[in-house]
Amino acid sequence: MKGQNEKFVPKGVLAFFIGMLALYAVMWLSIYALLVIYRGGATKMALGLMVVVFFVALVGLAVLKGIDVPTCFTDFPPFKEGKVIQKGEKEYEVHLLARMWAFEPSRIEIPAGSKVTIYTTSIDVQHGFEIEGKAVNLMAIPGAVNKM
Repeated sequence: MKGQNEKFVPKGVLAFFIGMLALYAVMWLSIYALLVIYRGGATKMALGLMVVVFFVALVGLAVLKGIDVPTCFTDFPPFKEGKVIQKGEKEYEVHLLARMWAFEPSRIEIPAGSKVTIYTTSIDVQHGFEIEGKAVNLMAIPGAVNKM
């Protein structure tokens, strides 16, 4: 049983980051080997190629593992009030408005097993929003809407 202050890290996310660390180490060892063997223009091209391969692998692994990355929307204005909207039988949308010392709505109750989409924004300064024990960590930024 986990202690009250222990953080839960989903196995898929942990495996993803271990894989990325291994890929990162292999990439930089390869670049070092190229620098030792070839000392010329080919090294710069190889370095650029390795960086591209790294980012393609990063995105590819994230997609394969189904890791949902928070997104930021700036093409529509932030909402002015926090609320919970029922979109379907077990589907909800939470508009979370952050302000100094409070979140609106202050209490959110969703039935177990429901699909929830969270949108965050702020009316004053940047705020953080985390659901402990879940892979949810969002920033509430004035003038922008984040979604997870």
